[in-house]
Amino acid sequence: FDRAVGLELPNEAGRSAVLAVHARGKPISPEADLESIATRTVGMTGADLASLINEAALLTARARRRTILPDDLEQALERVRDAPERQRRLSMRDRSIGSSFLHGERTTFEDVAGLDNIVEELAEVREFLADRQKFEKMGARVPSGYLLAGPPGTGKTLLAHALAGESNAAFISVAATEFNEVYVGEGAARVRDLFAQARGVAPAIIFIDELDAIGGQRSAGMANNSERAQTLNQLLIELDGFGRSSTVIVMGATNRPDILDSALTRPGRFDRTLTLELPDIQARREILELHARDKPISSKIDFESIARVMSGVAGAELKNLLNEAALLAARKGATEIDQSLLEEAMDRIFVGIANQRPLSTEERLVVAYHEAGHGLVARTLPGGRVLHKISIVARGGIQGVTWLPEAGDRRLHTPTVLIERMAALLAGRLAEELVFGEAADGAASDLARVGQIARRMVTHLGMSEAVGALNYVSDSPDELIPISDETARLIDSETRRFVSEAEELARGVLREQRSTLDRIVSALLERETLSLEEVDEIAGPAPASRL
Repeated sequence: FDRAVGLELPNEAGRSAVLAVHARGKPISPEADLESIATRTVGMTGADLASLINEAALLTARARRRTILPDDLEQALERVRDAPERQRRLSMRDRSIGSSFLHGERTTFEDVAGLDNIVEELAEVREFLADRQKFEKMGARVPSGYLLAGPPGTGKTLLAHALAGESNAAFISVAATEFNEVYVGEGAARVRDLFAQARGVAPAIIFIDELDAIGGQRSAGMANNSERAQTLNQLLIELDGFGRSSTVIVMGATNRPDILDSALTRPGRFDRTLTLELPDIQARREILELHARDKPISSKIDFESIARVMSGVAGAELKNLLNEAALLAARKGATEIDQSLLEEAMDRIFVGIANQRPLSTEERLVVAYHEAGHGLVARTLPGGRVLHKISIVARGGIQGVTWLPEAGDRRLHTPTVLIERMAALLAGRLAEELVFGEAADGAASDLARVGQIARRMVTHLGMSEAVGALNYVSDSPDELIPISDETARLIDSETRRFVSEAEELARGVLREQRSTLDRIVSALLERETLSLEEVDEIAGPAPASRL
């Protein structure tokens, strides 16, 4: 084979011509707009277009009509888009690169919830791939590189899939870790192959997950000929090689945008950063409703209340929550998923599976006072959180749990709020001391969290007058800048002062409401789990500050 001839996918004019060829001799209605079909078939091959016309003819024959109507063409277009044969063509896997093409069910923006602002930004890319000439006439250059930054599970991969589905573009996904090799030059070669592959099936979207694995900041001591440096340099070269009319879009995903090399994020490369945050209440509700569409959900389910409890939870975990509830429903022979199954699924996922070995009577009483202490102080001193439920059902390594979700996805925290939060965390241990004279060893995680909050107040947030409005954090989040012994002692003293203040606050509530504490414990021993409404019924109206 001494000559290679490259055959590219047809452009809009080519697709229009192909459709016209295959429409010859077929009774196409004058109302049918083949030009419109050509515009919306970006990424289709000539075989796909031939199949589209043939499918429309079959639909017409089945309906016993003599003319192919616009609706027949629309239905045929949807069928060809999702046809298994076409999906197989887009499900190739190149082991030398470690990349995979989109396969399976087509994903679109309708499959994305809670990310309206990001979807709006990416719609621009869809429009560019569908009608490139509109942008070229204005002299505009659509960014060829998009960086998706955010915590795990927030929808970075889903968004890239959806954009490919919306644009009818080939989707090539690769983890950046697969570029790292022992032998120098292998990673750079894989980057070249990846981009060559994308150009061959353009329009295409390249999705590079864990971009920080190869795109981290280069240190002064890093040799230019090191494997990672060569791989990164090759990626920069490929990004620079895109012209204004290129129909290959590169999307990178990272949990740590702060450690990326600045050369990656300059204009012309990954010059558009889209930050995905953990969903707020409204977004969580939308995500739950989205993933509930294909499940038998009880009409009495309150997704708003579930969304309120799931503060700080990513979209992937919400999807898993509904799946776990569906598994529980099937296991129990239920015909639909109700609120109780969702609550049980929450406990199983975020706390653990219920233990079979029961606690002794004495231990159960200690756990009941511990959890009741948390709940009572939390409803009195909310600290930006609200009580959802109290449970003494042992799960995993946890003997009981008090659910205290963030109230209204609070973003700002005053010293008062943080001290109240520490008081609620300390209240379990202090309730044990109040009733039994000493506390058991079940408060280790509470104490660790209290220590983190108090120390952060002093060293990060400037909330100590004695230490001053200074931030002692170094470039590494877990380390402090060098400080003197005197400053270290002062930081320790102020940290202890904040903890002591929270302790006194919690003790005061527990002493004042000892009879209420006892009533909550009695109900817990009888029912094992109490909802907020049940606690309010026992303890009386909640303090106004909680509202």
